[in-house]
Parts: sequence; C-alpha cells; structure tokens
Amino acid sequence: MGQKRRRVQQRISVVRNLQTIALEAVANAVVITDRAGLIQWVNPAFTQLTGYAAREAIGQTPRLLNSGVHSDSFFKYLWATVLKGDVWRGETYNKRKDGSVYVEEQTITPVKSPSGSVTYLIAIKQDVTERRRQEEQIRHLASHDALTNLPNRRVLEEGLQRVVEAARAGQAGALLLLDLDNFKMVNDSLGHFAGDQLLIALANHLAHTVGQPHLLVRLGGDEFAVLLEHASIHEAALMAERIRQAVNECHFYIIGHPFDTSVSIGVAPLDGRLHAHKAMALADSALYAAKGQGRNRVVVYQSELDQVDNMAEVNHVVVQIKTALREGRFFFQFQPIVNLNSGEVAYYEALIRMQTGSDQVVGPDAFIPVAERFGLI
Repeated sequence: MGQKRRRVQQRISVVRNLQTIALEAVANAVVITDRAGLIQWVNPAFTQLTGYAAREAIGQTPRLLNSGVHSDSFFKYLWATVLKGDVWRGETYNKRKDGSVYVEEQTITPVKSPSGSVTYLIAIKQDVTERRRQEEQIRHLASHDALTNLPNRRVLEEGLQRVVEAARAGQAGALLLLDLDNFKMVNDSLGHFAGDQLLIALANHLAHTVGQPHLLVRLGGDEFAVLLEHASIHEAALMAERIRQAVNECHFYIIGHPFDTSVSIGVAPLDGRLHAHKAMALADSALYAAKGQGRNRVVVYQSELDQVDNMAEVNHVVVQIKTALREGRFFFQFQPIVNLNSGEVAYYEALIRMQTGSDQVVGPDAFIPVAERFGLI
C-alpha cells in the first residue's frame, strides 16, 4: 500500500514538474494572480514582453502595465467578467517598463475552488503590435492614395453619397473636379519620377489651400476632387477660383527644375436634385469644358443645361454637334431686313442652324449652350 502511494506521489510530482516546465518554456507570457489581482507568478516570456523581472512583478497588480489608454469602465467590465467565473478575451494597450506602449492580446481564465468560488486568475498574453500595425496599414491603403496619402475614390464615393443625402434634407454642398494642365509634358520631359514628385507637391499645396473640414481626394493620375459640405454653388465657385489662383501662382521645384503649372476645375452643385453618379458626370462635363475653353479656368455647371433632362441627352447633343461639324450639317438661314419706307431689302440677318441625322433642323438655342460648355463653340 505504501509503495503504491509513493508511485502516485511520484507521478503527481512528475506531472507538476512538467506543468512548471511547460509554463516556463511557453512562448506566450503567462501571469497568475490571486482573486484580488496580486501577481503570484510570471514566466520568462512575461519578462521578455514587459521588461519586468519576476521579482519586480510579483506582489504587484496588473496596473503595473497600465498605459492609460483604457477607461475605468473597461477594467470594471473585465474584472466583473472573470470574478463571476467567465473567461475574458480581448486586446489591451499596455506599457512596458521602458515606457513604450504595445498591443496585447490576452485570455484571462478563472481558476475555481471545489466550492465554485474564483481563487486564481491565469492570463496568457501575446504581443500583437506588429500585426495590428500591418492591419491598420492595409486598412489605410484601402482608403488612401499610395503616392500622395490623400483619400482615394472610394472615400469620395462614400462622402458624396452622404452629402447628397444631406442636400435632400436642405444642406446643400458641391463637388469640384480638378485636372492638372499639361501634366503629360512633365512626364515626357523630366520622366515619371518627376511627375510623381509634382503630384506630391501639388497634393500638399492643395491640402493647405482647401483646408478643413473639406474632403480633398486624388482620383488617379493628375485628377483630384474636392467635396464641399454645407456650401452654396456661389461659395463652391469661390473655392474653385481660390484653388486655381493658388496653383497658378505657385512655383514648384521638381528635382531641381522650376516648374509652373495650372489646373482646370469643373464645379457641380449638390442641391438634392441629383444622384451621386449624375453629380460626378456634371462636374466631369464642366471640367471638360474648362479644358476645352483654354485650361487654367473654372467652369461651373450652369442652368442653360437644365433644359436637358440628364447627361445621356447632353451627350446626345454633343454627338450631334460633332457629327454636324464632320458632315457639314451646319448652315445659315438668311432673314431679310426690309426698309419700311422703301419696301426694299436693306440686308440679311444670318441665322445658324444645325441639321440632325434625321434631317430635323435645330435652332441655336438647343446646341450653342452645349457647344460653349463642352469646348465645341
């Protein structure tokens, strides 16, 4: 009987030694506290993670690592969870002995007595700072332009939808589309690296000019956008002109070469009548007109085009104009001006007309506003 008892005790001793060895060797930090939170034991991985030796940690509470990031309510919920016997899993921002803050993923498991009360708490901790940094970088890249670090098209689309909905509730806004004039010349003459440097310098200059709380976005290439909330079309036009002047008056230095440039800007209102995609199309059309009229200018979407119900019809008129130019379908009708005293024709007034593909004759009021806006006049 005594021999059997000794074998059992030896087996228990071996198991306990193995448990101690496992806890000592495990890569994750392990902390054991009593019910009051006083640290009873830590493994070497804890010292490696926090910088605190076992003799410095034992007898202390986990507040030794408090970074000040979390609120009191956060810790009250944590302790309430484990003291009622439930496992707590989560992330905490803790502070090492050297003062550096790190992100810690941990699981706290209560140890219960035979009667069911919590006697000890075992926390297993892992440093996930680098993983979180990489995840945050991925999230940032998903919403920002890699070259200029400005928000990207995805952010604009989300913001545009928000401003359109606000406009329907009476809070008008505006959308500005910007295009750098003659950007291809920079790439062709100085190379793509110089072009990238110009875009970075321009982005910084635009950010300073636009300011908060407006949203400045790089759409891609040499195209940018500005989303204005709570702004009338008049205020948007003033902002666009301020941007145009700021770029026009700025002297950029790209890889040692002085370089002057300008921007063309199209402005469209967000007044609640337009969907987001239609507002983008109108701003793009206004930008196209600004470039067609000689660049370095601002074109605001005007009411002359309100007679056209949607951009599909506007584009149809543009196609008609281009076809009429190519096929010689513009002609004059001459209206005689008669001298009432003599009854003779004094001269003729020449009136331009456009003949469509269906041989319909269209007056100037239907195509001249469109031609002016789209650089076809």
